[in-house]
Order: sequence, then structure tokens, then C-alpha cells
Amino acid sequence: EGYVARENDGKWTVIPGEIKVSTAFDFEAALAAKCPKIILLEDIALTSAGTSVIGDLVLDLNGHSITADRNYVKGVDMSEITTLCVEGVEMTVIGEGAIENVAPQAAYAIIVAGGAKVTIKGNVTVGSYYDAYYVRKGQLFIEDGFHYAREYSAPKIADAEGCHASTVINCFDDDWGEVYLTGGTYVNMDPSDVHEWRKHHVSFVVDGYKVVSEDKGNGEVWYTVVPE
Repeated sequence: EGYVARENDGKWTVIPGEIKVSTAFDFEAALAAKCPKIILLEDIALTSAGTSVIGDLVLDLNGHSITADRNYVKGVDMSEITTLCVEGVEMTVIGEGAIENVAPQAAYAIIVAGGAKVTIKGNVTVGSYYDAYYVRKGQLFIEDGFHYAREYSAPKIADAEGCHASTVINCFDDDWGEVYLTGGTYVNMDPSDVHEWRKHHVSFVVDGYKVVSEDKGNGEVWYTVVPE
């Protein structure tokens, strides 16, 4: 077996192992072909309707970024309102870089769905307008990186049934989603005391780790997970 990639003449061929990509077209083609490792050679701006990770993947950002301009629209497929939707597979992100949804009313940068497992290992910036992550069903592990939601506001649990304030990590409330943090910095979200719709004072921090905070003096407090 092998994995498909586009040649310079526009034909398709079968190649083994990892693939290096420079364009959004080739990145999404590699995802569709379930390439096990993708290495970015350039910044990529996704312009398709949606982008799903459907095969186990090591994603090496290699100093580059993946961005999408996808606003939240109620009722549309999850892949259409996030930068990367990981569905029922494992994705590990390594290397320095960024995964961001830059739309003015963007909901998510990464969705974890269908029992997927997502691990952030590299010095990665992940962010969106409303929630950086939505752990719909599956597991999220974060070991490093900088994580933000642009329109964070103080949690108000009792505001409305089914609503929550903007947060960096939105974890589905019926125990389908799991979050395990051993590193990373989170803007205006204390990951050891997370407020969700049905969850009060939930900690995403793994035993043996703690949170230290730094008030940046500009309305932001940065919470960083470190070893105890």
C-alpha cells in the first residue's frame, strides 16, 4: 500500500510514508489519502468548505501555520466551522507553529469528535474567536503551546440553558469528552478551575502538575501548567 500525492505535472502517484506539503490543496489531498505524517513547508490558508482528519496522523507544523476563515453557523457540519475536525482517529501535533481560525465569529480551531485522540506536543499556538478547542467526543492531551479564545468573558453558569461563556477548551458536558493537561499556557482560563455549562470547578490538570498565573496588565491573565 501507499499514500497518494500530487506530482508537478498534475498526475497522481502512490508514495510511501510521510509527505511534505506547501499548499492547501496538497494538505487536504494528503488528509484524504490518510497519510500518516504530514510536514508543512509553507503557511497554509484553508479555503475549502471544511477540513477533516480521517486517518491517524502526525502533523509536523515545522515552523508554519494552518489557518481557516470559518464563521460559526448553527446546524452545519462540524468540519465547516473549525480549522481541523479530527474524527475518530489519532492526531499528534509536533513542531513550532500555529493552528488558528481567524474568522470574526469563528467558533473553533480544533474539534475532537467520534472518539478521537488529539495530542499537542509542540510549541503550538491554537486559537479562535470563541473556543480554541471543542472536545465533542474523545480525548485531548496538551503538553505545550499557547492557547487562546479571542472573545473570552467571565463564565456565567446560570445565564441560559445550554449556553456557556467563551473558553479556551470547551469540553462536552455528558462525560464524552476528556481533557488532560501537563503543560501549555491558557489565556484567561484557569485549567485547574474550569466552569462549563453543567460542570463546576472542574480541573483539566493531570495529577503531579499545577497552574501558575501571570497578570499581563492588559486584561489578560496567562495560566501555565507546570510540574509540581
